[in-house]
Amino acid sequence: MQDADRLDALGALGIARCFNVSGQMNAALFHGGDPLAQSRALDDRAYALDHFEVKLFRVADTLNTATAREMAQKRVAFMKSFRAQFVSEIAV
Repeated sequence: MQDADRLDALGALGIARCFNVSGQMNAALFHGGDPLAQSRALDDRAYALDHFEVKLFRVADTLNTATAREMAQKRVAFMKSFRAQFVSEIAV
């Protein structure tokens, strides 16, 4: 059961939940000058995209079963692909 709850934090559903919660907290989606925090400290209370790195990508390491870990790896890969596409679109 714990793995199922944690898997919900990853993938497309995890992205939607992250952005929803960030909006409820009046946080920005990303830092306009440095969206990937290459020259600043990560701040997931201020920027939704930072939460991917601060917490969500690490969830996969906490899963208990091999099946859940495999599913998590695929979902994290999707999230990283989404993040790359997102950053490429905001750079235009």
